[in-house]
Amino acid sequence: MQVAEHPKRVGSIDLRIGERIKQARLVQDKSQEWLAGRLGVSFQQIQKYEKGANRVSAGRLMLIAEELKCSLSWFFGGEPFPNDIPTVDVVLASKLAKLPPKHRAAIENLVDVLGAEVQ
Repeated sequence: MQVAEHPKRVGSIDLRIGERIKQARLVQDKSQEWLAGRLGVSFQQIQKYEKGANRVSAGRLMLIAEELKCSLSWFFGGEPFPNDIPTVDVVLASKLAKLPPKHRAAIENLVDVLGAEVQ
């Protein structure tokens, strides 16, 4: 028999939803400030949602889904997001995109060399 989580505490699904909010936001190269402004909340509130520190109400999650152009079911692990890749990869890609072309080329060469060693 599975024990239900305490209704006032943040649970595993809240953490999952927070991770998905962050992933969808980063895939679209949107800041916490941008999303906060669209929702009429502080960027700190978005941080709390993304870290799973605060629960997201159903109504707020619907607004987030509209702003980030994804379905509600995606937040719960349903259908794949169009660019469903791990958040760490999205963050890395975002940082790489901000580098000058010369540095990106050097990193691409490094990855090629490292990848060849693994095969």
